[in-house]
Amino acid sequence: MVEGFHHAALAVSDLPRAVSFYEEVLEFAPIGPDNPENTMQTANYYWMDIGDGELMNLADRPDVTPNHPEEKDDPHLAFRATEDEINTVERRLVDRDVEVHESRTSIYFHDPDGNFLELTNWDGPDT
Repeated sequence: MVEGFHHAALAVSDLPRAVSFYEEVLEFAPIGPDNPENTMQTANYYWMDIGDGELMNLADRPDVTPNHPEEKDDPHLAFRATEDEINTVERRLVDRDVEVHESRTSIYFHDPDGNFLELTNWDGPDT
């Protein structure tokens, strides 16, 4: 039986830049490379702590060419946040000249490698 979400993995073309973005903009806590003997410059993967036992794995892929979806219904990765946290992150993104799209409960944006991300405080579909 599936117990829950463990981690998401995203391909990034510049591992130090990606770690910096996720740490400074989204405040994910750096855990470290896949192998403790590696440095950020020699690692193939770098782990970030999202919180609540959930992890992000950034995979170093120098030749990555992600697609660039533009609509909120396009494939993306969404993170839960409060309205205040969403507003704070939106200011950080604007300060970095990152284009932000808004909806009633979310913001949508691209990371430096074009991965499409969402921050939302939506409670989910009514069941």
